[in-house]
Amino acid sequence: MVSPFDGSWQLNLSESRIWDGSAQKWISDPVGREDLTFVFDGDQHEYTNSIGVSPKYRCTYQAQWDGDWAPYICRAIEASAEHDPGQSTHRVDLNLPSLRVGDTFAYVKLIKVNDRFHYRISRAVDGTAQYVMSRQMLPGDRSFSTALMSAAGVLSIVRVFDRIGDSAHTRRPHCDVRQGEN
Repeated sequence: MVSPFDGSWQLNLSESRIWDGSAQKWISDPVGREDLTFVFDGDQHEYTNSIGVSPKYRCTYQAQWDGDWAPYICRAIEASAEHDPGQSTHRVDLNLPSLRVGDTFAYVKLIKVNDRFHYRISRAVDGTAQYVMSRQMLPGDRSFSTALMSAAGVLSIVRVFDRIGDSAHTRRPHCDVRQGEN
């Protein structure tokens, strides 16, 4: 069976919020843009995330449901004219560490509850806990929601992603990120 998450997705900014701890209220997500692609091959889950506007990061991981920790790797940084794409970049609003192309910036573990609901657990490279994120497919399979809880137990990001076009069950050649760039 093909996963309902298979395909390409875009962040719905009007439905997404982050928790502003200073103001103690939910605010609009400042990320600007986020596009995701999921490719499933049996228990293997290949994920590509393109996040931000300038700079824009493209990050990937390949993991197995209920498997080992998998590296989450920065594959590209597309910067505006004032940023050198080879230089380390830090995005406070994205809560990302300084990233360099090719660096592993976290490790993730995927827990499949069922075909429509799963978790991604993340830890930093040094082993410290980062967050737990749930993903829930919404009725109709055209949108899914995510809820991110920090290591401190604070619900900090709630997002909705909408399917891009008719991208369901799109296939492309399988790549193993551990073998190099796809």
